Amino acid sequence: MSNQFIHIKEALIAKGLSELSIAPFKYQSSDCSVKALAIVKNIPYQDALGYASDNFKRRFNKGVTLTNITKGFLNDNSIITLNGREIKTFYNNQGKMVERSMTVGTFAKTYNKGKYFVVVRRHALAVVDGVIIDYSEGLRRPIQKAWRAIED
Repeated sequence: MSNQFIHIKEALIAKGLSELSIAPFKYQSSDCSVKALAIVKNIPYQDALGYASDNFKRRFNKGVTLTNITKGFLNDNSIITLNGREIKTFYNNQGKMVERSMTVGTFAKTYNKGKYFVVVRRHALAVVDGVIIDYSEGLRRPIQKAWRAIED
């Protein structure tokens, strides 16, 4: 296991997450966005469920779409959207510059300060101070969109 990954159940030992209650995470399925939201905003799981229901149009035991997450964060002043260029990488491939979506592993190394809500294909996760907090260590998944939480 990488030193830049923490299993979601071990997230309580990560810096700044001690107020979260991990036990209720078992209550619903398809709740990766709720877990990531609870970690990034440092709020209890139940509050994150309410936020996701109100802002992401999340229903009981159902996931949310990237479109609904994006719309849900529009009026939240505690979250800033990273623009497309900030989550892209560039490399030289036989003399041509190629642009690709940043992977979760590269994102964690690049954005090693702060709390981020990250969406990959059909899944959401949290990155806190360069540590990936998720149920699996999928470092090579390309990022679709990311948001940074504004610290108080």
